[in-house]
Amino acid sequence: AEEMGSCVSTEPGAEAGGKGKGQGSKKLSKHASAGVNAPPKRAVGAVGGLDDDDDEDGGGGGGRGGGGADGGANGEHKPRQPKKGQGAGSVVPVDHSTCPTCKKDLRNAESVKVSLGRSFHPECYVCPKCKKDMRREDPVDHDGFPYHENCYLELFGEKCDACGEVVVGEKCEALGKLFHKKCFVCDVCKQELQGQIHHENGKIYCNKDYTETFKPRCGGCARALEGFFIVALDKKFHKDCFCCETCKRPLKEYEEVDGKAYCEMCDPNRKLFVCSICAVDLAGKPFVENLWKEPYCPEHEGMYPSCTSCSTMVCQLPTGNEPPLCKHCKESVNVDNEKTADLRNKVMDDLKKSAGLVIPKSFPVRLVKQDEINKYASKTHKGMPHCTRYDGPDPKEILVLNGLVIEEVESAVAHEMGHIYMNLNGFPDLKPIVEEGVCEMFRVKYLEAQVDEDPNFGFGPQMRPDAVERKARVVSNQHMVFGGGYRGLNDGMRSSRMNFEQALNHIYKKKWFPN
Repeated sequence: AEEMGSCVSTEPGAEAGGKGKGQGSKKLSKHASAGVNAPPKRAVGAVGGLDDDDDEDGGGGGGRGGGGADGGANGEHKPRQPKKGQGAGSVVPVDHSTCPTCKKDLRNAESVKVSLGRSFHPECYVCPKCKKDMRREDPVDHDGFPYHENCYLELFGEKCDACGEVVVGEKCEALGKLFHKKCFVCDVCKQELQGQIHHENGKIYCNKDYTETFKPRCGGCARALEGFFIVALDKKFHKDCFCCETCKRPLKEYEEVDGKAYCEMCDPNRKLFVCSICAVDLAGKPFVENLWKEPYCPEHEGMYPSCTSCSTMVCQLPTGNEPPLCKHCKESVNVDNEKTADLRNKVMDDLKKSAGLVIPKSFPVRLVKQDEINKYASKTHKGMPHCTRYDGPDPKEILVLNGLVIEEVESAVAHEMGHIYMNLNGFPDLKPIVEEGVCEMFRVKYLEAQVDEDPNFGFGPQMRPDAVERKARVVSNQHMVFGGGYRGLNDGMRSSRMNFEQALNHIYKKKWFPN
């Protein structure tokens, strides 16, 4: 892309130059159009003795003061000198004995015309192009010959590279070429070019047509791509153009079959699409999905309990006295005390990567019953599924309710890491709403670091569905200490434009949320 060349309109006489070889300095006459290069006019010399200034010229006979010392009978004359302020014209050898037009001898001529520093037969003082008499015209000098202004422009004026006509008035210069302003147009839409231009393969384009002509094309609508786009199936798509081959809905996840993209429901290779509760065929029918994409009939909504772990609707009734768990969470309840060390290390690593929070010392995580948690929990934590057990003022271990799914155990450990962080860094005693607000922010920072391992063809990392749900539960928690503490800290960080690390420093000093 190049910036458009300059478009200017020059005043008469403001621009010098021309294209004739050997020409002298030039400027426009008082009748010339603005913006055209032309040489200066010369004062017309005397014709015989008819001019009032003929007393300065030699030969010619019959005129007032004719027949000077060097003129008279033999027709010779003394060349007239330019008046003050008159340009010198082109530097050419001057031969006043020969007419430059007809090349004949002037020495026996009855009269001569002296002009432009040369001598002519009066009848030979004509425009070289149109051959019209120039004795009563205002000439334009080119190489010592008198031209009509229009004739000069046709022969020697600057031409528009688009239409080939002489450029008069406003002009545009771009890409080393000269154009009329009206001729400087896009080669596609033919509109006058303004602002940014592009040139490719010898053609000039406006920004819109260049984009349409040369930018990559969408594999769906075939229009030019700009900004964000999706790469899939070895093609590029606008976000809204990457759709299922069957239902035409925009895709975030897809199945490729024979080079075409399908949503999970329309996948030709998938098993029969049925309700997860009543097994009715849902193909072509409205349906609802729970958090883990299990489809079910809309009429089942609200008829079944919510999962005690992830809060999504359970698509099957619990058996016996077990708490209701969805299919995903039921398969995830396989945590034992041998795996808690790995879970703790994962939580510490994720907190360090996502929020720069470093816990200098690790503590064991133990899965226990609720009674043991209540035994060591603070008044605020009574009844909660997790707490930190202290030995005097020092943390000893993290206690988490046995039977929780892996994701819930990790979330609980992240909360307790907040208590341990403040203890090890010497935070002063804080009000429960402040301390629990900080710990809930630890939980949220950990959940925000939980992303899909497969980000799905270029949409970028996204939070896992269960992490999104758990974060939403923290944000909407109506508990005065836990939910209220989180919202107080989060609102303070926003209003004071602090990140979490800065907010922790503020709380360390002020014992209260930033504001």
